[in-house]
Amino acid sequence: MAAAGIIAVPMSWSIRWFLLGALGGHWLRQAPAFSPVLIRYPNGLWAAPELGRSALRLRSGTRYASWWIRLILHDGQGTLTVLLLRDQFHTQDWRALQAVFRRLPAVPGNNGPMP
Repeated sequence: MAAAGIIAVPMSWSIRWFLLGALGGHWLRQAPAFSPVLIRYPNGLWAAPELGRSALRLRSGTRYASWWIRLILHDGQGTLTVLLLRDQFHTQDWRALQAVFRRLPAVPGNNGPMP
């Protein structure tokens, strides 16, 4: 949207190229980090091997909706927050993950589904 505005506004092309370059640099700097690979074990623990984290437990604040899941995981190293989006998964994997969260007992606080 900003790039279209820069191109549409009447000004010299040297200024436009500078502004487009600054916009591109800003976009690269603000790009979100990739989600780490997560492993869910049958006993309910999670691991993020790329980050050297294991035995992560779900904490209060973990929430899910039909299009996203926000995991709040905690271990001895601290808290890890991961946002998972539906389009990151195959349909059957997403349904299975949603089923896991629907079966979890409600934790006091703000756990649970979003309306």
